[in-house]
Amino acid sequence: MSGVPTPNGPPGGNPPGPALDCLSSACRSALAAIVDDRNNIIMKCAQINTAQAWVTFLLSAIGVIFGIMTAVIAYFTDKIGLAILLAIIAGTSPVTQLVDALILILAVLLSIILTLLTIIAGIEIYILVLRSQLGNLQNQFLSDVNQVEKSCPTTCWNDLTLPEC
Repeated sequence: MSGVPTPNGPPGGNPPGPALDCLSSACRSALAAIVDDRNNIIMKCAQINTAQAWVTFLLSAIGVIFGIMTAVIAYFTDKIGLAILLAIIAGTSPVTQLVDALILILAVLLSIILTLLTIIAGIEIYILVLRSQLGNLQNQFLSDVNQVEKSCPTTCWNDLTLPEC
């Protein structure tokens, strides 16, 4: 009778494992963990997408500020001419107050740009942290999938695919 299953389990007399049941507490608990993991992953992806949208917005604002700076410089050079503007910058013209105002405007705009770039750098670091947290959540999901496969029959597995951002 070697190789023939016995009433006590597989050949060799090993006891059978517990019957898998969709209504068992282990199965329901494992399936609930999958739902929680999926929701946490989706929420983390939304946080990443929101942070990336802020970066895009701030980069657009920087582009607008550069456009304003270009327009200011173009306006002044059109009105007083490049040669006169260079003379004013050198301090050899009576219109130095106008150039001082121009330099002040450009300095303020440049400081705004630098501030926005600093904020963007902080958001990028935050995105890296969020991506790390997302990786941990994805690993937890895969671990919980293994628990579902051990605790539940295939008829109640539902969707065990890893959610994507």
